Amino acid sequence: MEHSKQLSSEQPLRIDIVSDVVCPWCVIGYRQLAEALKQTNTEHEIHWHPFELNPNMPSEGQNCVNILWRNMVRASKNLMLAVLD
Repeated sequence: MEHSKQLSSEQPLRIDIVSDVVCPWCVIGYRQLAEALKQTNTEHEIHWHPFELNPNMPSEGQNCVNILWRNMVRASKNLMLAVLD
């Protein structure tokens, strides 16, 4: 006997999305979700919740290349430390 709660056809699927508006991965994920919902003809309601990936971002913004380089260097250092440890 299955005890999981089934959604009725009258009750749309509630989807909560936590996203930063500048996150490219969030956009990719949302587009894939939207396409899946469309293909399956799933009734749904999306509830958006804000998330700030970089709360220390200055209001004038930052150079993306510099940020990516800094993060890559940091990740490389962490990997080297883990390997040498």
